[in-house]
Amino acid sequence: GYQNVELLQAELGAAELSASVGAGADVVVAARVLHHAPLPRVALAELASLLSPGGKLLVIDYARHTDEQMAAAQADVWLGFDASELLDFSAEAGLSEAQVFPIPQSYAAQAMDGHVGWQLLVATKPFKAVKGNKS
Repeated sequence: GYQNVELLQAELGAAELSASVGAGADVVVAARVLHHAPLPRVALAELASLLSPGGKLLVIDYARHTDEQMAAAQADVWLGFDASELLDFSAEAGLSEAQVFPIPQSYAAQAMDGHVGWQLLVATKPFKAVKGNKS
């Protein structure tokens, strides 16, 4: 019912996704996406490219884990990520103010993957500096 919210579902890198976002989104949320991506650095950069300057990227994904059976059952490419990896991916994508927060296990305890740790990456697309502007 919100006039300023649009839910989009498309493959990362798809032309229709970029075209739908247009000048950029204020917030992009990707939940449990990166561990399926063959190249998570590239996937995070594609998510970042959807943001307008000052926009926030929120990525929920698994912390590094060792449950290979769950990963095989869900076609996971990666067994989660260390927080430092997500911060590196963010920096490489040109994002700033990146932070990673653990998500309390109680929030996902009922899910089939609730036994592995989840985490939240929050990062910002910086405003570009205007040449000659020293303020």
